[in-house]
Amino acid sequence: MNGEFSEAQKVFSESLKRNFTAVELNTVQFHPPNQANPAEPLRINGKVILVRAGYVMIEAGAYRPFICPGSKFWGNLLSRGLDNF
Repeated sequence: MNGEFSEAQKVFSESLKRNFTAVELNTVQFHPPNQANPAEPLRINGKVILVRAGYVMIEAGAYRPFICPGSKFWGNLLSRGLDNF
């Protein structure tokens, strides 16, 4: 949210007030476009930097670290330090 953390916090607080279901809270709402080929999904190579129950945090070069929901990807268990999966 462009570095506006207090505004982002308001948005997340509002979601708690509205009693969204777990599915609604965890649904990915934004998929970044692939500039090279908009018909294809964006593929990013990265490294797993944090593993928690239900998600992992990935660091990928020019991008800020981001969350990947789940700890398996294409049947592979993601573990800390896993690179270019």
